[in-house]
Amino acid sequence: MKEPLLFTPGPLTTSIQTKKSMLVDYGSWDNEFNSITAKIRKKVVKILKGNRNYTCVPLQGSGSFGVEAMIINFVRRNEPLLILINGAYGERIQQICKHHKIKHVPFVWKEDQSLDLEKLKKKLDQNKKIKHLAFVHCETSTGIFNPLKEVSDLCKKKNINLYIDAMSSFGALDINANKIKFKAVVASPNKCLEGVPGINFVIAKTLDFKRCKGISDNLSMDLHDQWDYMEKTGRWRYTPPTHVVAAFLKALEQFEKDGGLKGRAKRYNENLNILITEMTKIGFKSLLPRSVQTPIIVTFISPSDKKFKFNRFYNYLKKKGFIIYPGKMAKRDSFRIGCIGFIGKKEMKMLTNQIAKFVKMEKISLN
Repeated sequence: MKEPLLFTPGPLTTSIQTKKSMLVDYGSWDNEFNSITAKIRKKVVKILKGNRNYTCVPLQGSGSFGVEAMIINFVRRNEPLLILINGAYGERIQQICKHHKIKHVPFVWKEDQSLDLEKLKKKLDQNKKIKHLAFVHCETSTGIFNPLKEVSDLCKKKNINLYIDAMSSFGALDINANKIKFKAVVASPNKCLEGVPGINFVIAKTLDFKRCKGISDNLSMDLHDQWDYMEKTGRWRYTPPTHVVAAFLKALEQFEKDGGLKGRAKRYNENLNILITEMTKIGFKSLLPRSVQTPIIVTFISPSDKKFKFNRFYNYLKKKGFIIYPGKMAKRDSFRIGCIGFIGKKEMKMLTNQIAKFVKMEKISLN
């Protein structure tokens, strides 16, 4: 059976080279594996143009493990954290704070609207004690782009530490350490870098990792200890997912060959253009205006026609070799189609052709 193509926000379709790299077994203390870890740490810092003052600390676990680790290592419980929330992943940061009893202030706006910077300024003016701000760069529950530069400039002006959840944007949307002032950035291999799930990584200045000592209330997620141990030994503190790490290095090598951030963004934007153009021809409406639509994932409004059943739609596409994603909006029926992964224009057209056939076959009205 031919494996399906994933049009999802991660895990996603990976190249054959990345898959093959996982056929080798490594010892977790072996020098060859230690060399792989060292290479990925340097390469990801290079992507955001970080200088020698910056370093990367990879950690076992999903992307949410990394977000949680970033928050609980850099934010003390009694120092208020403002959380920007316009979707499920901003809400998850709030859950993390509640779980760890970290003082926090939510700033919530509608999931399909742009951030109102003036309202944010007023919120910060009303809460002078806020020391930290957490921010989701691309909220994949809708695919919306949140304005990183503007938020960073505001944090810089008010001397607030900025924490960026770049889980689904890192490697396709520009995050430049020379232009964006942040305390820490967290991301994952299994999004725009086209690796596989199993690890995440946090990037910050070495000095700030040193200052994290003793802040974490979780042993496994202690970024200071992970950083300190890696610096001293080259090894992971606890058993690493060796195959995942090897696949990450292979994916990073391909990322560089593809033209790095510019090359990856170009392909994903081409995918986005084809997807929206073809879906519009069929009659589907995308949720977001193009001004805030990322080339990561697109939310489409489900047809009002009762003949449209998402599960039937999903299963039809799966049988044809395509995996899409259900919607994650709170108040509207929707579904999502990803533009990322080892896919291109050809695959996007194959998918939209099958969607058009399904609509015709089921006689679904899209008016």
